[in-house]
Amino acid sequence: HAQPNACHVCGPRASLVRSDGRVMCTEHLTQLDDVDAACTLLQRGEIVAIKGVGGFHLAVDAGKESAVSELRRRKRRDHKPFALMARSLDVISRYCEVNKQEAALLQSPEAPIVILRRRNDPDADQLAPGVAPGQPTLGFMLPYTPLHLLLLRRMNRPVVLTSGNRSEEPQCTDNADACERLGAIADYVLLHNRPIVNRVDDSVVRVMSGVPRLLRRARGYAPTPLLLPPGFEDAGDWLALGGQLKNTFCLLRDGRAILSQHIGDLEDAATYADYEKNLELYQQLFQHRPAGLAVDRHPEYLSAKLGREWAARDRLPLAEVQHHHAHIAACLADNGWPLDAGPVLGRLPGRQRLAPGRRTGAGRGPGRSWLRRRRPALGRRVPACRLPRLRAPGHVQTGGHARRRPGHA
Repeated sequence: HAQPNACHVCGPRASLVRSDGRVMCTEHLTQLDDVDAACTLLQRGEIVAIKGVGGFHLAVDAGKESAVSELRRRKRRDHKPFALMARSLDVISRYCEVNKQEAALLQSPEAPIVILRRRNDPDADQLAPGVAPGQPTLGFMLPYTPLHLLLLRRMNRPVVLTSGNRSEEPQCTDNADACERLGAIADYVLLHNRPIVNRVDDSVVRVMSGVPRLLRRARGYAPTPLLLPPGFEDAGDWLALGGQLKNTFCLLRDGRAILSQHIGDLEDAATYADYEKNLELYQQLFQHRPAGLAVDRHPEYLSAKLGREWAARDRLPLAEVQHHHAHIAACLADNGWPLDAGPVLGRLPGRQRLAPGRRTGAGRGPGRSWLRRRRPALGRRVPACRLPRLRAPGHVQTGGHARRRPGHA
């Protein structure tokens, strides 16, 4: 069938199945179709895995604390807030404050998750406490596919719509894989017969000081190219392979940066395989053959190891970039700082207060030193230097060990 066309003969077709593989009948759930039957299951407090356009989601009624708590237990996600979907802006407004700018983002073609401040007035409706424990904000999105619209037409409350995976794993995209991997989490699975070619997460946006800020750039935004400041037009075709955690990679061409969607943490084997698949896909789509590679300076990052092997094999120039230098360069590009402009002073604040002698293990610094947060740096995009700092105390645990076990650093 053609994508714009849909009918009972040509499809696409949706089907509701039990995750344990047993035969089910939907006549006691609905008089319409399997999508409407899934809505009834959500209203009854069941956990339903739903196939979207970029992967599967796990859904429950966001007003039922027992269902939300059970989803957290099965998914092994203790505290991180869940994303929510509501059928309309009116429903969202019962729970959150929504200004015109946020409403425009919610209703935009990109349809991202928008971080909104909770309502505190007595007339505000309440969701299950386990949706976003201790958070003054909620992340809402509106339906962005016909399936979501049909699913939520009878839902008077929002639903949790979180990524269809176990913690630290990539989203499921294949019907058989979803039934197998999500069988221990979801009670039912709502499938359709359209293949997902490319895994992509939901984008996340928050309006700060009147400016929309992308916290996760994925569905709806990637891979739209970003125009870089003056001076990058003749920089050549480069490929930056990204970091280890929350990875994205970037193709540079004709003064524009082509950023991939959010990939995830490369320590997971399935995520790394998806990373390699997307690298190949982007090079084919954009007919990009890198003239040079950029990698993180960290010796153990899998993306950096791949880049070093690639550069050695194809005899390509290799740029090893210090972690905090990359942060500063990204801020300069985001603010339109020309490539040949003067040096800047950058201060990178820590995300948390550290006890004396603690290390965050964020990455590798110049020479053989490990990165510490809250360090000023003087630099341009190339080169950069660190300013004087306090002498590091005696031997401390650093690198990935410090990140995974911060209390023992």
